[in-house]
Amino acid sequence: SVKPYIFGDYLVILDPLSDDKLIHIFDKDTFEYILSAGQLGRGPGEIINIGPVEFIESNNQMLVTDASKQCVLAYNMDSLLLNPLHFPYIKAKLNEKVRMGRYVHISDTLCIGQSIEPTSNSTARQYMAKWNMISNAIDKMPYEHPDIDIDDKRFIFAVSEKYELYVECYQYYDLMSICSLDGKLKYNIYGSSWDPKKSRKILYYGFDMCFCGKKIIVSYSGKNNVDDSGSYSYPTKFLIFDINGNYIKTLETGCSIYYFCYDEKNDRVIMSLDDEMQLAYLNLHGLI
Repeated sequence: SVKPYIFGDYLVILDPLSDDKLIHIFDKDTFEYILSAGQLGRGPGEIINIGPVEFIESNNQMLVTDASKQCVLAYNMDSLLLNPLHFPYIKAKLNEKVRMGRYVHISDTLCIGQSIEPTSNSTARQYMAKWNMISNAIDKMPYEHPDIDIDDKRFIFAVSEKYELYVECYQYYDLMSICSLDGKLKYNIYGSSWDPKKSRKILYYGFDMCFCGKKIIVSYSGKNNVDDSGSYSYPTKFLIFDINGNYIKTLETGCSIYYFCYDEKNDRVIMSLDDEMQLAYLNLHGLI
């Protein structure tokens, strides 16, 4: 599915299944198309297997991971907007043994995100980690829930540099953990279906989450992974919490939500959906 991001005045759409350009940039206020970038291919500056996209506000950069080339490419957004053929440079090489999945850039060298450590040809461990883009050192965060086996952990996360927090939501456990940026536990929030025995049959928290000001918004299912027709069952609702993990409310959208991002200026969530309507937005003003 496509993944939306907000960066400055722009809505950036990652389309990993495109057979040409993989990144599409729009005006975030009007949704007017501006340009496409990220050429699929094996040549210099091209992308073989696109991974996460991240942004650095301080120097107006868009970072794009190429999982096959084991590197992070950096685009200068001003240069890209002036010239769609703007050539990226390699900002970082990836660790061959332990790689970073999605991450959030904190400073010139520090990133916080999801590290993936292969344990066999078909299995891997996931954990929150600090990543130094210069030295390529990956340091695991100290907190892990004592009742969850690291081999069974699958999660989504959000990071707030402003509030010095990161949040993990577990996909196969009804659990949210809120930690400080140095990896110390602040709160565990247990849902009504919390059970330390993992079940791959039920998806609790979905595929994306983010901070919306002083609130945390996360997609939630709580249903079987597969519906009666045999199709994958996506989350349709958002759960809203404050930054201390206190539950506020549930928003039922009636849509199958895959990824989403928060547009602070317009106070709305922009979603990618598993539906004929691939992209949609939900105004939050007055709702939360």
